[in-house]
Amino acid sequence: MSIFSPPEYSDFGVSARSRFLHNALLLTGSASLIISFLNYRQGAMSLALYLLLFAVACFLGLFLNRRKRYRFGSAVFLILLLVAIDFNLLDGAALHDPGVAAFPIFILFSGFLLHYRGILTSWVLSILSLLALYFGNVLGWFTLSSTPTINRVMILSILITTAAAITWVLLTSFVRAESRVRDAYEETIRGLVRALELRDIETMGHSQRVTELAVELGRRLDLSSQQIEDLELGALLHDIGKLGIKDSILLKPTKLSAEEFEAVKQHTTHANRVLRNIPRFHGAIVVPHYHHERW
Repeated sequence: MSIFSPPEYSDFGVSARSRFLHNALLLTGSASLIISFLNYRQGAMSLALYLLLFAVACFLGLFLNRRKRYRFGSAVFLILLLVAIDFNLLDGAALHDPGVAAFPIFILFSGFLLHYRGILTSWVLSILSLLALYFGNVLGWFTLSSTPTINRVMILSILITTAAAITWVLLTSFVRAESRVRDAYEETIRGLVRALELRDIETMGHSQRVTELAVELGRRLDLSSQQIEDLELGALLHDIGKLGIKDSILLKPTKLSAEEFEAVKQHTTHANRVLRNIPRFHGAIVVPHYHHERW
């Protein structure tokens, strides 16, 4: 798979956020490279080097995300965004610069990528940036073109806090909507499994019992929550490939012939063909595909 194609996760919410992160890092890194080259051509070596390092960091985040290190990739992107905001304010009119409007965007991106922890972290970092600009100027660490006041710091702090609160409310709505979609998705899957069991009445309840045992085993093996979720989904769908078996074979009341038994064996292959192109099942597909160790 190319580094320029976004990764896919079994969780569609994480997959959507990962695609957003991928595109943001790719565009930001590419733009930084181009601008760095233009500054190099004009002799602005220090700015060209800064933008080159910025681009390298973007592609590092892209690599981490592509390797399914989504949180590390998100952290790289958000740190780069904060650094860019702070440098812009230092180079401009500090707390009187229109660039302070980027702090709410920083908080919004943090919430989308890292959920509630991202909102809290970005809110704290934004407030600390305001205080650093104010006290840095007061203590003479650096000289700003426009002197910030404590009233300005307080006003901007209130605005940033409001932005964080709004982002929190929006994220809560998003999480609830995502949960409803996931629940509907899982109910659809369970309905499909029940329909399969109605076709073969002798196996009624089999998939649910296998799922309960598999989840309990996964917990005792200390699997991660994502691994247990994939195991549960895979166990629930482990016999989905029987949809590809003829009724005359699947429902035959007498002993199967050797040829018919070979056809039944193919239900694991059928399951793989049905599920392999659906990203949601990438982590679960090993269960229906390999649940018969040997025949």
